Parts: sequence; C-alpha cells; structure tokens
Amino acid sequence: MSQCDVSERPASESVAERRYVVAPHLMLEAHDDAHAVVVNTATGARAKVSITAFRMLSRFDVPRTVSDVFGRSDEGRAASRVRALVEHGLLWDAEAKRAAAKPRRRPSPFRFCNAPSYSASGAVADVVVLGVPYDLGGSDNGRDGPLAIRQKSLDYTYMVDFDTRQPAGWFDAGAGVRILEGVRIADADDIPWIHGEPQHVVFERVVETLDELLPPHGVPLVLAGDASVSHAVAACCAGRHPLSVVHFAAEGAAAEREGEAVTVRDVARAMIHVAGVHSVVTAGLREASGYALPPGISEVGATRLRAGDPGDLVAELPSAEHVLLSIDMSVVDVSTPPSGKGMSLREVSDAIHTIGGRHRIVGVVVSGLDPSLPMGHVAAIGACNLALQALHVATLRRVA
Repeated sequence: MSQCDVSERPASESVAERRYVVAPHLMLEAHDDAHAVVVNTATGARAKVSITAFRMLSRFDVPRTVSDVFGRSDEGRAASRVRALVEHGLLWDAEAKRAAAKPRRRPSPFRFCNAPSYSASGAVADVVVLGVPYDLGGSDNGRDGPLAIRQKSLDYTYMVDFDTRQPAGWFDAGAGVRILEGVRIADADDIPWIHGEPQHVVFERVVETLDELLPPHGVPLVLAGDASVSHAVAACCAGRHPLSVVHFAAEGAAAEREGEAVTVRDVARAMIHVAGVHSVVTAGLREASGYALPPGISEVGATRLRAGDPGDLVAELPSAEHVLLSIDMSVVDVSTPPSGKGMSLREVSDAIHTIGGRHRIVGVVVSGLDPSLPMGHVAAIGACNLALQALHVATLRRVA
C-alpha cells in the first residue's frame, strides 16, 4: 500500500491554472480521524492518505482549478499539495489526453497445474486459465474456491517433453488414455474486485480481460466463486461464436429476475438474453425447479440423466456447434457413501464427453466450491478432474 505525502513543495504556475478531477474508479475503503484508504477498483491498487488530503481530494468531484476550490489567496500553498495527489495518480489532469486504462490482473499464489504464467507463455496458449473469486451472486462462500482448485491442481504436474518441447499431458487411469497431450495451458491469475463495486463493472472487467487474453481459437477455463460469473463468460464467448450454454447445477437457475444483478438462481434466464446465446440447458437438478421456463431455456434432472443416457441432455441442444460448459460443483455428490441425490463424477464426466462428441466446447466455467465445508477438499479434487476432462474434450478436435 502506497502512502501519499502532501507536504509543502514549490508551487508551479501550471498546476494552479489547470483543471483537475478525482481519478476514475477511485473508491473509499476505510477511514478514521487521521487517515483514509482509497482503492482504484480497476487495478486493485491502494493508497493511504491523510484525512486532510482526502478532504482535499473529494473537492475535485468535478473538474476544477486550484483557485476554484481554494480561492486565489490560498492557491499557491494548495498547488503543491495538489501536485502530490496528481503524482500519486489520485487526481487527474482533466485536460490531458490518455489511453483508456486496461483491466489488470491480481497475482494468484498458485498456478493451475503449475502451468506457465500467461506472461511467460508468450501468449500462445491453447487454454487460458482465469480466476474470478466473485461470490456475491449467491449466499454460499465460494470466493476461496478458485484458490483451492488451483492448490489441489498442483497434484497434476504440468510437464513439457524434453525432445518434442510439447506439453506431455496426463494419463487418465479411468479411461486408459493420455489426455491434453500437446495442449498448451497458461494461467492468467485473478480478476480483482472490491466490495461495493457494481456487479456489472466486475463482469465487464471479466469480458474485457478474456477478450484481451484469448487467442482466436483459445479456450478459457474460468475458476469462479459462484455460477453468476458464467453470465460474463457467456457474453465473451457469444461475441466470438453463437452458442448454447449447458449449466450443471443442483437447483434451478431460471427464476424470475428480481434486480439488475445476476444471481445463481436466475443466471440461466440472464444468459438467454445475452446476444449470441441461442439456448441454455440446466442439467443435473435434484428435483424439478417449478419455474415457468421462457423460450430457449430447458431443464434436465439428475434422475432423468441417470436413468437414461447422456444423449438425453444433448437432445435438448439445438444444432448450434458451439457450447459453453458451466459446472456448479453443487451438482456433484462427493459424500461417502454417495447420498444418491446428486450426480457422480463419472455421470458428469460422461455427459461432458457426450456433449463434446457432438458439439464444439468453446469455454469452461467451474464454480460453487466452498473449501470450508467438511467435504470441501474432496470437492476440490473433483473440480480439478472435471476441469481437465472438459478441457480435453474441448481441445481434442484442435489437436487432431
């Protein structure tokens, strides 16, 4: 955290004559009688300033000159303090032209499967991993889920063959085949977000970052706090290809919208209104939701999938070739012995492979993991397994 010193400095005539305004994306995080902490919500950067400096800062809510704020008699002393705020990026010269600030990412202590970081990969990755630890779309605590998945994924070591210089992939003991061989994965860290930010600002940051990071045929793996983030990923993917969304969830996700924010209860209804999204299927429900489903939205219960065939799920999809997979880990029954209420890892995996056999998977979202729950560590193992299986299916055609 930087500290802003607004001690006296020689005044500059140009400072006094120019108009200044509070930097965009600035938010007050905390304050007391002596100091205030302000946050740039676009970058996550924090600065601690004196309460006097903060009061001075707040007077530039619209573009003003130093004399507009302090009067001619005090503009000389005030100009030096204003200069300090400008140097720390808290005040902006309203007349200066500048490039629009791009969203920045916040480093994560772990990388998915210990794959190279995005910056080190040279931006040639086939799969780009992005963490979005946002969980205000539901009542569960999922913000630590992306971190837990990354940490557990270190059991699956990413290695590059010495001779071919291509990723070695992993051997799937259950299927008896090697998966993700030759597929380059890069981890792009996390999207920063601050309590108090409007949800649409966070989601716009997700879309802009994915648009910036993904190569033309790249597949995003988004590790999200809760399933509401799927709305942002759908907006990004649908901007590249018209698509359908298959959302695995234990409960219905097509409730009537009650506000502007997307929640885990209405994310399906929100996604069907995204330009380029043709249909949304919620799969694996433990019981019928009872919602009146609008055109383009359908539901397939866990009982129907278990009793029939994963093809029943594919039958709900139109002929659109591109599919976004959204996996809320609440759909998976990780209890021992199984309770029989949710879907097993094998059932979800079979459904993913069936979808990938008939459609092109262009993105994967894994969400809804609360590592503080009694079976949280087991759910993290399952999340890693499903993420790797989904990526294998998504990249199989490209490798072939």
